[in-house]
Amino acid sequence: MTENEFMDQYEQDKPMLKKWAEFIITEISKKLPKGFEEKSVKIPVSFRLKDDKSILEKAFIRKKDKYKDPYKDVQDKVGIRWVVLLTEQLETFCKIIESNENWSYSKDRTLLDWEENPNIFEYQSVHYILTAKKIINHEDTDIQINTPCEVQLRTLLQHTYSEFGHDTIYKGKFNKPPEVLRYLAKSMALLETTDELLCTAKKRIDEVNEQEPSYQLIEISNNEFKSHFDMTEKDILGGEKTMYFILNKMQSIFDSYDGALKDDFTKFLNEHHDIFENIKENKKFYFEFNHPIILLVYFLVYKYRRKKDWHPFSYNIMENIYTYFGYSYEQD
Repeated sequence: MTENEFMDQYEQDKPMLKKWAEFIITEISKKLPKGFEEKSVKIPVSFRLKDDKSILEKAFIRKKDKYKDPYKDVQDKVGIRWVVLLTEQLETFCKIIESNENWSYSKDRTLLDWEENPNIFEYQSVHYILTAKKIINHEDTDIQINTPCEVQLRTLLQHTYSEFGHDTIYKGKFNKPPEVLRYLAKSMALLETTDELLCTAKKRIDEVNEQEPSYQLIEISNNEFKSHFDMTEKDILGGEKTMYFILNKMQSIFDSYDGALKDDFTKFLNEHHDIFENIKENKKFYFEFNHPIILLVYFLVYKYRRKKDWHPFSYNIMENIYTYFGYSYEQD
């Protein structure tokens, strides 16, 4: 195949390659757990076609001796990239990719590549090549069998390292002085260690939160809000920082609570269904009533109306809640 023939075929396939990438993104995204992207994906997913100059260099210069069929053997004509916070979150993508029936996959790079050279610290990432198992029609475009796409999965730290110098250092564009390689190995070791420590810290935090009653109350509040109001997971998560800020103000009440907090809160919600109508009306006028944690405020006012040192909201908000129960904010 000549270079001109190669480029003619590439130009012809570009629309199909774009649709293939879009299809893969759609397939993977719809399988992600609710709220996963908002919490874990730190750079929005993107795809790109390999530029003409780069693909010709790869097929006819850098990989010329390796490729028997230049066009077929270039597997990364189009590439997708997801960037998450921690390595443990990459596993979510791996399971989804490896269980999809629309494509076959091969792993060109894994996080365990270091096992072959455990004393060397180099660039890490997960790279898949996904090829269509059958003809797939996506948005009126037929994606042909064996159409390839590269999928890169990285953490934010790995992405930082790659953006800093991977293209320059590891693709042979200049001689690499020993001290430069040493600096890069040190930085990669630090990045690996940082990720490991952060993953361990997150795991421990999750363990503690699962046992923390206030964390369980937030889960109940979120679920109740989603079931009673037209709110998406993103809407709920969007107020998460505020929720935890308010929760900290309530902590003294939770610490001194005498009884089964989770059971009492659930019982309270079951016995006060009209609370949601009251919240619905107040949502029109007060932003605070858009936060699921408002349910906890109602609950605690009901239980401890004479204690006010924990109140997280302004006079108008709290007076409104007191009035709902028939209490006087000034006198109680």
